[in-house]
Amino acid sequence: AGRVLPADSNAAVDVNGHGTHMAGIIAGSGLSSQTVAAAPGSVMPPAAFQFRGIAPAAVIYSQVFDSLSSWPGAEGPLFESAAATNAVISNNSWVYAGDNDYDIAAATCDAAVRDALPGASAPQALVCVFAAGNSGAGLDTGAGGAGGSIQSPATAKNVISVGALEQPRFVTNQTWTCTNTTDCQTNAPWLGSTDSADQVAAFSSRGNVGPGTEGPYGRFKPDVVAPGVFVLSACSGEWDQAAAYSPTNAALFGPPDDNYFEVLSNLNAAAGPQYRFESGTSVAAAEVSGTLALMEEFFRARLGLAASPALMKALLINGARPVGATGFAVQAATNFQGWGRVQLPNSLPAGITNGNPATGAMFSNFV
Repeated sequence: AGRVLPADSNAAVDVNGHGTHMAGIIAGSGLSSQTVAAAPGSVMPPAAFQFRGIAPAAVIYSQVFDSLSSWPGAEGPLFESAAATNAVISNNSWVYAGDNDYDIAAATCDAAVRDALPGASAPQALVCVFAAGNSGAGLDTGAGGAGGSIQSPATAKNVISVGALEQPRFVTNQTWTCTNTTDCQTNAPWLGSTDSADQVAAFSSRGNVGPGTEGPYGRFKPDVVAPGVFVLSACSGEWDQAAAYSPTNAALFGPPDDNYFEVLSNLNAAAGPQYRFESGTSVAAAEVSGTLALMEEFFRARLGLAASPALMKALLINGARPVGATGFAVQAATNFQGWGRVQLPNSLPAGITNGNPATGAMFSNFV
């Protein structure tokens, strides 16, 4: 309450539920954590504030944007509006589906990182985070998949493009398809995608961007990865559950069994009315945005400094570490995880944040 500022009346309503889920990951207070009745892989019963967001005191400026009905280049006003409120991080849990090029949208985002208010007298820099996309077409082992499947605007150079990792919830709920009254095939469709913390999610779009155009191996993307499977976050009070579990929403997991969406709906209902699960590079991007909010707070509140988007990205990448069998490889046809999983304690070590940071070698020239 009091920390979500809608850009207009439309931005105060969320029937789709996606934006609320992202906002909860970034800045949710966790106040209703103890209402969660069941969440596979989480400690139960939950402790107070257990399901809070990454930066639970951050302020959210909410905007409405529909990439399905828009066109590349139309996102420019998003950044101008955000920068005009003095926002410093722009989380973009959306892509232009099927667009894998460095296009006008990517160029617009690159420009916004440098100066989101070109009409103002001085540059207004903005840290822009984008979901890499859900077109990876990989395996639940973390391997395989389609290189060059990063989707615009995550193809942009200056933005932080985020892929998704699995999360070890070990969801064993079963679904089935019956060809007749006696012949049924039973599956556990979510077990393979929830059995590891060190595997790239099958759906997570892989890089690189522009191989053969931007050098033989292209430009290194995604930049980093974060958990993106069965992430629990805030459920919008206006969420249309029936629409969310329509059979038309099978893009992430392929053709489902007959009762796939019924079982998935029950999984979410079991969590309780205040929270629900969602998967995708969208949620991974929101986690990175929350992490960046903590980093921004350190610089601004503790040091009284404004770190540039380039420095924020460099610190984030410097703290990331490769995971699993699809490790860091610049010269590779397919880039699964970029520089690896985001790890805040590596980007801003406790020796800096818990002491007197202004005297540390890291800041000797910066200050």
